[in-house]
Amino acid sequence: MQDYLSLACRSFALTFLLGMLSACSEDLSSAAGTYAGRLVMEDDSASVELELLADGTARMVGLFGETAEEGTWKMEVVGSGYEKDDVWASFKFPKHRIRLKLKTADKGLIVHEISGRLEGKTILRPIKLMTANPLLRKIR
Repeated sequence: MQDYLSLACRSFALTFLLGMLSACSEDLSSAAGTYAGRLVMEDDSASVELELLADGTARMVGLFGETAEEGTWKMEVVGSGYEKDDVWASFKFPKHRIRLKLKTADKGLIVHEISGRLEGKTILRPIKLMTANPLLRKIR
């Protein structure tokens, strides 16, 4: 009887542990895809294409007239929500480091906030968007 209880306790513990691990892992496939749109900023405007890959890597074309091949993204909370159903993406351009906070929407991703810094500086500063909440439409 004692062996049965011990086995049952170990089985329960293993099931609980596996459940916790799967609950903690992020499902990146839900936001993975290619998005396109126009960003109008204080001193520049750009047609951009954002590619989010299911492995957590990202690529951005068009911002500052350059391509950032070196990027990462993750599911995170943007704004006042509690669910990690929005996206944070970070990119390293030749002269800049950029972070985008994106809210998920039915047709794509809404750019909630952009911040950046020149390479070698330490503080990310907000980049003012002249068009509030621009939509990057999912194209693939």
